[in-house]
Amino acid sequence: MPTSFDGELKRKLISAEEAAARVKSGDWVEYGFGLGQPDLFDHALAERVASLERVKIRGCLAMRPRADHVSAGIAGKMGETTTAELRRILERWLEEHWLQENGLSLDAAGFYSHILPSFRAQTFDKLEVCEEGWAMIGDSAGLVDPITGEGLYYALRSAELCANALLLGRPDEYRTLLEEEILSELKLAARVSQRFYNGQIFGGSVLERMVSLTAQSASFRELMSDLFAGIQGYRDLRSRLYRILPAVMAEGLAGTMSWSWNKSAKFATDPFAE
Repeated sequence: MPTSFDGELKRKLISAEEAAARVKSGDWVEYGFGLGQPDLFDHALAERVASLERVKIRGCLAMRPRADHVSAGIAGKMGETTTAELRRILERWLEEHWLQENGLSLDAAGFYSHILPSFRAQTFDKLEVCEEGWAMIGDSAGLVDPITGEGLYYALRSAELCANALLLGRPDEYRTLLEEEILSELKLAARVSQRFYNGQIFGGSVLERMVSLTAQSASFRELMSDLFAGIQGYRDLRSRLYRILPAVMAEGLAGTMSWSWNKSAKFATDPFAE
């Protein structure tokens, strides 16, 4: 019988002090990649400094959440909306929907921005990723999903593909490997990205329907998690959607979604069709 995520979490959950107590001299402690900084565990482990030696800690891209802080973001295409306007939209939404009811304010709040490459399909078609003596990976090659903005997976995987080609003594194969595994996916994402953000399905916007599905269906949440993590590709996304549709319906989606049945709506539009 499948075990619920909440049940597994409760079964495995221990305190920071209990976790620190399990560390032995000479151990490697793996914090993981791209995860929250375990401040409570840090303090608990530091309390044992006199009884431990040669403990090595490894982690990468650790984020530092705080109980009295929250992060919120907004994205837009360069040239379409200014940074100042994006900030106004974000702050207005937070003030109207979230800040007051959670006892927070924007006083002294920081605001920063970062540019992510978001190529069109034509740009990917003309992309040169390597020549004699050089190669590009990750963001430098524009390997960012035009729909989700995800780039970490593609950065790591392109680095692996490039390293494999170099180790084989055939650096030119990197271009072929990248095309087969990554560029074909990103080209498809680029072709359907406008339909994803501006298209209509079941009488409403594709984006709003996706958010509703994610909130109401565990099966759909798992799919979206895999999509953002780079585990689920776009080429077989439609077939997976069909496979999980019975589970989505069983989770009560049909009865809780307020879909419009307006005959003039673009009901049959497939957001993932090319």
